[in-house]
Amino acid sequence: AGRAEAYGSFDLILAAGLFDYLDDAAAAQVLRAVVPVLRNGGRMLFTNACPGAEDEAYLDAFMDWRMFRRDEAGVRRLLQAVPRASRTGIIADASGALIHALAEAPGH
Repeated sequence: AGRAEAYGSFDLILAAGLFDYLDDAAAAQVLRAVVPVLRNGGRMLFTNACPGAEDEAYLDAFMDWRMFRRDEAGVRRLLQAVPRASRTGIIADASGALIHALAEAPGH
């Protein structure tokens, strides 16, 4: 059995805050690895911090908290890396601080 089979399959995989710390190549690699272990109709939901959020300068300057912030176009580029997705979508947070992204496996 391959590595994916060793972990099983899932209806939902949630990654809140992970992608903020991954560059585009690493984030795409995670998506390519995770989405294939979704069951038919399963969903992967992840969030990413947006550029220009109110706290961005403070977090960077005073807390040394540097993130890979992405706008909607940047998150859409990441979603292009998702294999076999039947549906993808993006929802911007009302506060403008986060973007929520969804990839759904076929077979709903």
